[in-house]
Amino acid sequence: MTFLKDVYLKKGITHTPGMVNYLVRVDDMLVGGLIYNLDKFAKRSIYLLSDFAISREGRLSKLVTRLACNGELLRDMGKRFIDRFDKVQTSAFSDHPVSM
Repeated sequence: MTFLKDVYLKKGITHTPGMVNYLVRVDDMLVGGLIYNLDKFAKRSIYLLSDFAISREGRLSKLVTRLACNGELLRDMGKRFIDRFDKVQTSAFSDHPVSM
């Protein structure tokens, strides 16, 4: 996952390894990744460190972003940590805030 972050994320971003990593695939093709960590401040919340798409196709990057809050992923992480996660928190940094 670190290799993919190095290649596809903006160069000025400091990378932090997460506790839970998911690769997003569509039709046996890799389209992106999701990296989560436990939230330090909020209970029943997980922190999204990074969501990235390796394709320039806008619809695929939106798909990766939508999957970041998917209930099935939250349930899977809940099973891993023997906890329940109701929400996803993140910080967004962009040169183009209109795209948020």
